[in-house]
Amino acid sequence: MNTPRRRHAFTLIELLVVIGIIALLMSMLLPAVHRAKQAGMQVKCAAQMRDVGMALLMYSQDNRGWLYPVGEYVPPAGGKPGYYKTLGTETEWYPLFPDASKPDTYKGRHLRWPNYVDLGKNPKIWNPPILTCPADDLPGEEHTYILNKHLATRVDRLVRAGGSIRGRSTSDIVLMGEKRTESDDYYMGSKEDKDPTKSEFDIVEPYKHGIRVGSNYLYLDNSVRLQPPTEMQGAIDPWSVWIESGTPTDPAAPPAGPGPGGVIQPTN
Repeated sequence: MNTPRRRHAFTLIELLVVIGIIALLMSMLLPAVHRAKQAGMQVKCAAQMRDVGMALLMYSQDNRGWLYPVGEYVPPAGGKPGYYKTLGTETEWYPLFPDASKPDTYKGRHLRWPNYVDLGKNPKIWNPPILTCPADDLPGEEHTYILNKHLATRVDRLVRAGGSIRGRSTSDIVLMGEKRTESDDYYMGSKEDKDPTKSEFDIVEPYKHGIRVGSNYLYLDNSVRLQPPTEMQGAIDPWSVWIESGTPTDPAAPPAGPGPGGVIQPTN
């Protein structure tokens, strides 16, 4: 006569040990999964920056080497050199376009620089998805990437595509970076122009992809590098390292006049 086999069940202690082991494994694996996810978003973000760089290069080829669209030219006055207005969140446009029920023109959004560069949307729009890093959650004014204002505002410090600054390589000069999520600026250099106590990193996010690695930066040679702020000395504002007397690149006479929306449309 066969006796029934005795079933063995987990004791409470054994069950608690198994749960503890599972919890330990999860605590070890989850950070690794999170780091892998962060790395993937950083790589995608860098690829998007490189694509924007190619779009800006094509823009420069059609516009006499201008690195990006600029606003109307303001002649020299009061001993200060002439300069080109920027095309970002310009407060002078706010009272002209106050209707928040029209989001595409509100505060002059239709006049900002992305509207004049082919960034994968036809017709061109102020907030193309390519300008938002996948690691950025609901960034201000629906963009992550910001241009280096130092390269194309002052006439005496103008850099064009293919140009250079004495003693500096194109691989040493930043064209574009990543802003702080809450900021609505479109340019590095905006806040310190208005407040001398501010620095570049009141706008630029120094650690977008982690405290140990830093943020992505697009350089004039169209390379993208992941760097901490300690390695950015002179790369954002090259003039803080070297200021050459006279014009550092080929002389850039003001274009004939502003085009639609105040945007300079240089002739070839």
